[in-house]
Parts: sequence; structure tokens; C-alpha cells
Amino acid sequence: MRDNTNLFWFGFLLEFVFVLAIVKLVDLGSNSNDKLNAERNRLRREYERLKQALEQKAELTQENLRLQALQQRNEPLTQAHPPQPILQEPEPQPERLSNDYVQRQQALQQENDRLTQECSQLRQALRQQEAITTTVRHSLFKQLQTLFTHYPSISKIVEAKPDLPAKGLIPMFVPLGNLIRSWGYEQIGAAWEQVAYDPKCHQPDAPDIETGALVYVRFVGYRDGDTILCPAKVSRTLTKAIGV
Repeated sequence: MRDNTNLFWFGFLLEFVFVLAIVKLVDLGSNSNDKLNAERNRLRREYERLKQALEQKAELTQENLRLQALQQRNEPLTQAHPPQPILQEPEPQPERLSNDYVQRQQALQQENDRLTQECSQLRQALRQQEAITTTVRHSLFKQLQTLFTHYPSISKIVEAKPDLPAKGLIPMFVPLGNLIRSWGYEQIGAAWEQVAYDPKCHQPDAPDIETGALVYVRFVGYRDGDTILCPAKVSRTLTKAIGV
């Protein structure tokens, strides 16, 4: 009786520590994910603002070019019908007008160059931020890989054997699934599912399993786009997949 009591408390303590570890690690991943997303959104907003300013500057440049073309078309008319001396109008100063126009064009070009360079820097910052986000997620996934790959199989075993003590741990796995989905990772296979063996995304328990042969998924795998984070572990028989 005393041994059973000690075993009960040992199991309870082990479950408590396991739950605390899951909650802490999931919170760490969620907080890191939120900070990276906030920084990436800020950089995107700044990039869109500068892009809009650059487009406005380009429109002003086109308007100046249009006015210059209109001025050039009007010059022959002005030369053909010079003003009468009686009006005593000031003589035009084409050199001054030309210098003013050149200065405005240079100022616009400098502003365009500055905005273009700033947009390029923001694009580079966004790419770097996305690379950091990917690196952090992959690192955190590697630390939690055993939990991510094993909890679907544990859930399946508990469904088949509801009297197991591990039944109380199943609700604690929900944050893990939510975290994986928030990262956009795709699960490879489902626990105990029968699939055709694919060496690109499956890890067999025997070296003689051929491509296309029917196998059972022992532990699921995950991919991030075209990158296989970890292959699904497969077996020929369901008995090995269940682990009994």
C-alpha cells in the first residue's frame, strides 16, 4: 500500500513538472513570435510609407517634364510674335529660368535617390527580420521536437486505452498544436495512418522498405514549406507503430 502511495505521488510530481515545462516553452515561443511579428509589421508599414512618397515624387517629376515640354512648344510662338516696345515688358531671362528648372530637377532627383535607397534598406531589413524569425522558430522547434513529434501518437494511444494515467496530459498538448499552426508548419502524416513510403519525408525503421510500400506512421514529422524539419517515422506493422 505504501509503495502504491509513493508511486502515485511520484507520478503526480512527474506530471506536474512536465506540464510546467510545456507551458514555459510554449509561452517562450509565443512571446518571441509576437515580438518578431510586431517588428516585421512595423518595417512593412514604414516601407509602404516610403514607397508612397517615392511614387508622389515620381508624379511631380512627370509634371515638371510636361510643363517643360509645354514651355518648349510655346517658345516658337513667342519668337514669332515678340511683345511691342510700348508695353515695356521686362525681357525674358531664359538662362535664369533654365537654371531654376535644373535646380528643381536636381533636388527632385536627390530626393528620389534618397527615398530609393531608404526603401532598399527597408527591404533588406525585412529580409533580415524574416531570416531571424525563421532561425528562431527552427531553433525552438528543435528544442521541442520530441514533444511535437510524439504528442499525436500519445493522444492516439490514450484514445485506444482511456484508462492510462497519461490521459490527464492530453489537454496540455493543445498549446503545442496551436504554436505549430501559428508558425505555418505542416504536419507530415498522422499517427497510425497507413501511407505509401516516401524516402523524401519518411524515416523507416528498417532499411529494406521500398518506395511506395505501405507503412504506418509511428511518429509524425513536420515541414516548413519545402524544408523538411524532421521526417515522419514509419513502420511496416501497426504493432510497432503503436509501440506494444
